[in-house]
Amino acid sequence: MPKINLVDFMLTDFEEEGSSLVSVAAGGRSHEPAGIIYLGGYLETKGHEIKIVSPTQSRPIITRERILEGNPRLIGFSSTTPDFPEIVEAAKAVKRTSNIPIVIGGYHVLTDLNDVISRDCFDYVIAGEGQLGFEDLIKSLTGEMNITDVRGRIYRNGKLVADNFERFDIDKTPRASRTPELMEGLSRNELFYPAASKNKFAMIQASAGCVYSCSFCQSNQMFPKGIRYRSVKSIITEMEECIEKFGTNSFLFTDSTFYGGNNNIQGIRELCAAIEKLGVSVYTMLRLDTDDAVFDALDGINGRLGVGVESFVDEGIKSGIKCSPQEYLTKVQRFAKKTNDMGMFSRGYFIMGRGESKEDILEESRCLAQSGLTDFRTAFLVPALTSVQKESLYDAGKIYTKRLQDFDGNHPIVQSPNLSADDLVELRKQSYLDFFRRPEYAMQVADHVQRFPYLEKSYMEFNKILKKSLGKGFTI
Repeated sequence: MPKINLVDFMLTDFEEEGSSLVSVAAGGRSHEPAGIIYLGGYLETKGHEIKIVSPTQSRPIITRERILEGNPRLIGFSSTTPDFPEIVEAAKAVKRTSNIPIVIGGYHVLTDLNDVISRDCFDYVIAGEGQLGFEDLIKSLTGEMNITDVRGRIYRNGKLVADNFERFDIDKTPRASRTPELMEGLSRNELFYPAASKNKFAMIQASAGCVYSCSFCQSNQMFPKGIRYRSVKSIITEMEECIEKFGTNSFLFTDSTFYGGNNNIQGIRELCAAIEKLGVSVYTMLRLDTDDAVFDALDGINGRLGVGVESFVDEGIKSGIKCSPQEYLTKVQRFAKKTNDMGMFSRGYFIMGRGESKEDILEESRCLAQSGLTDFRTAFLVPALTSVQKESLYDAGKIYTKRLQDFDGNHPIVQSPNLSADDLVELRKQSYLDFFRRPEYAMQVADHVQRFPYLEKSYMEFNKILKKSLGKGFTI
């Protein structure tokens, strides 16, 4: 069977030096490249030899030689928008010394398909989920089937050559493709239990797809036609393997909503009961309208629950939940209280840079201060724009930047009235300072630790992180 190298840059910067393509890993690593490890796991069940190429703790630099390591018959790149310029340079560098076919897939393909298929450094482009398409593409390259029969949407030389989408049964991937090198040093330098110095993470996929249609999310494009679930047995078997092989004690679920959320309550009950027996911590996402039964199932498990709050004041971006700002704040407070009262951490996710005014941003901070959340993360809105749209909007003065590397959630994209990009960055930083430096937050921490003493180390290490990143932490 052909050897296949799957490559994910994971938001690292690349520059060519001589005959090598060099990646400088930006800081620590918190998780594996989820897309390609599950693709690799599936292809391994079909007898293929898979090598995952991504920055690791021991080898943070990716060279052209690493991409070509083991003399693969096929190379696959997973793409995100900020990674795409580096992917193009890497593919060109490989092509200068090799005729190995190169395939690209991932979310950026869905964002700007016409631009991707126009690049001659890619031999094949897979649009959408890629397990079946990749499996069949290999067969077409070895003469076992005609490329027009490949299951999936496949492009070659800028033209659609196969359009046969078929849903993938994710239960057919019993585990992801992992190695000790890939798993080395994976931890989340955040507010979590176990604390940053103690947690050892692995990603786990329990479901794929989503029944919601949030305007800022591409999940339904990548995984169309609703949710698919893995069996509890399959999920737990993979978790046990990570615990045994890599000493994993914490799992980040890749699901848009944990195991389907309200749509799969009985499944969640069964999965949580099994996870509790493993004695590990979890980090997973829920919705604000999560049923009490889901919280009841999670009670007894340690870790953190995240929720997409998005905005208190913008009706158009509230994940399909329509209510007044005060009612919305009440829903956030309910989520935070239920999570905190289980001895877990509650983290809210917000979207900034939607074209809002300074007054709206300050109102978000005032609502956030009343939320009861233990932690939050604010990302700048990353609109899914084609190259043509970026040029047009930039020329019209409606976006701050058209550099793909800036479409990473850490750079403002959409213009806000009377605010520069630097103004928005400073306002975001100030929102963090205002939230964590409040006397009320220190009181909340003290109460949480008093009720759940095992959380003290997590809070203390998190405070050091705040002091390093913001210059100040909270005071108890």
